[in-house]
Amino acid sequence: MAHLLHHHCADYFFQLYTATRHSEARLAQWQEIDLQTGVWTIPEHKMEVEHTVTLSSPILKMIKELDTHPHSKEDYIFKNSRNDKEYSENAINTMLKRLGYAKEELTPHGLRGTFSTILNDKLDEHGLSSDVIEACLAHSISNKTARSYNHAQYEKQKAKLLEYWGNLLGDII
Repeated sequence: MAHLLHHHCADYFFQLYTATRHSEARLAQWQEIDLQTGVWTIPEHKMEVEHTVTLSSPILKMIKELDTHPHSKEDYIFKNSRNDKEYSENAINTMLKRLGYAKEELTPHGLRGTFSTILNDKLDEHGLSSDVIEACLAHSISNKTARSYNHAQYEKQKAKLLEYWGNLLGDII
């Protein structure tokens, strides 16, 4: 895993394991991560509402390995070693292209669809609802009436589902 920590694909694996949007993973900052609780809080100014992600065991291990390098709380977790800034939006697309994937085959945003499809297909196995999958993806309830009644955050269920997902992916990082 250590060889990936200094490579710009680490944010791709971070996105894969957390089911977040590419920009959220790419622009994650140390001040958003609580290593004690294993929770990443994406602030409201980066999204429409604050969103919490409980980090699965494999991704928490990766983050703790990254945390051994000097950084300030405002630093991006994943930054370009050439200029000490965040990676460009196209860095992952360039990496995927170099690995031989056409843009139509694999995209950072496509990971979220993969997450949803696989976990919806395995509802019986993990025992959680599609509402929890949608909550992990930070999607709001589309039905306005239902949304006005249901304010659940599903924190424990999201943590369980992301740990299941991390185990399903295995230690690929």
